[in-house]
This record gives sequence, structure tokens and C-alpha cells, in this order.
Amino acid sequence: MGLLTCGGWNYRVLRYKDGALGIHEVYYDGAERPHSCTENPSAVGDDLDELRDVLQRMLVALDVEILDYEAFRSPPGADEGENL
Repeated sequence: MGLLTCGGWNYRVLRYKDGALGIHEVYYDGAERPHSCTENPSAVGDDLDELRDVLQRMLVALDVEILDYEAFRSPPGADEGENL
């Protein structure tokens, strides 16, 4: 197959019942046949063009300031949207 990386897994585009697409981690057995995938996608789009756009936007995130995850967590009693 030649696509495997990271010890038997890679990212693959999966199609959902509604036709939307998502990129998931897919895991392979010893014969390099896909046998499982992550429950939640890393990226989603309605078609390959939208999925490509999402990935391009994700790449841009590597070139801007890193935000702290905790800045998005609201303290008890705070209104939504007031955490930044």
C-alpha cells in the first residue's frame, strides 16, 4: 500500500451517510487492511473542495499566535462569550 505511517495508521477521507466527508485516523491490521477509525473526524466538509479549504485554513493556524486552551473555559457563573 505504501500509505501507512506512524505504526499502522494514516489519515483517510471517509464519506458519511449524508454524503458529507471527513478526515479520520484509520488503523490497519497486519495485512494492511483498514479495520478501525477514530469516532470523531479531524476535519469535515460537504465535498473535496470544502475539505481542502478546511485543511488550508488549518495550515494557516500554524503561522499565527498559539492560543491557550484554558482561555476558552468559562469560570463558574460567567456568561458565555465573556471568557476572552
